[in-house]
Amino acid sequence: MIPLKFRATGAAVTLLLCAFSAEAGTWTRSYTVQYNLGETDSRSTARKNAMDEIRARALREVGAYIETRTTLKNDDLQEETKVITASMVKIVETGEHFSLLKDGHEQLSVTARVTVDESELKARILAAQHDRAEKQVLQDQLTAQERENAVLEAQLGRSKGSSMNIPPPPPGWWTGGSPQKSNGPPPPPSP
Repeated sequence: MIPLKFRATGAAVTLLLCAFSAEAGTWTRSYTVQYNLGETDSRSTARKNAMDEIRARALREVGAYIETRTTLKNDDLQEETKVITASMVKIVETGEHFSLLKDGHEQLSVTARVTVDESELKARILAAQHDRAEKQVLQDQLTAQERENAVLEAQLGRSKGSSMNIPPPPPGWWTGGSPQKSNGPPPPPSP
């Protein structure tokens, strides 16, 4: 197991600036990460790892929309969970400092300004809510059509039962062919 190289102290992440705009869904914060270099770490590797840690911490603070739906259908309980996350994260390094620790190892302290735009998340939430409402309208229409079909099928079944006593038409009557001699009534006169 690789030992964690970030110092887990209260000073590891310093919140210097917090600006939140409810309309735009954008916030900006400054993070400071202290990274202890190992024997095989170069300064550029340490810088990259520190920036990755800043990115990870910012993404943990990004909002998410969680929707859970539970339905009971034919004694079958179904649960559906949807998680929506979408944000643009911009990171700008504002400072770094290398120092030598008492044990002889180097420590890199990186400060970066992180700007997160959550407007895409809000747009996806609205789209999901719209899709859910549209799906419910379609489901209601389908249910109404199924009921109407059942009524029409019942009426058709009754009309089939009552039409059993009607004699069939004479041959050639519906085909438009020439009338054939039959014992039935004569065809109607041509206009």
